[in-house]
Amino acid sequence: MASKPTPKKDDEIDVVVLSQLGTYEHTFPKTAKLSEVITAAAAALGFNQADRLDLVLDTDRGNVLDPNRPLVSYHFADGIKFLLTATGNGV
Repeated sequence: MASKPTPKKDDEIDVVVLSQLGTYEHTFPKTAKLSEVITAAAAALGFNQADRLDLVLDTDRGNVLDPNRPLVSYHFADGIKFLLTATGNGV
């Protein structure tokens, strides 16, 4: 008998992070800061931690999101797609 997936809590949000290194999907607390999403996705996808990493909406790639703001402050819908971009440190 297959087990049922654990239901997501109301205070959680599913996010999808797209990048040139792959896709990262995870459920975060809505109170998590975007910097936590960046750190988790970067580690999972194998980004160089010395690079500058920015998160933008997949639908609005011109505006970098503030990493110090919590997810809930942006009123994102469940399943929100972000794009993680890296800028090398030039060293």
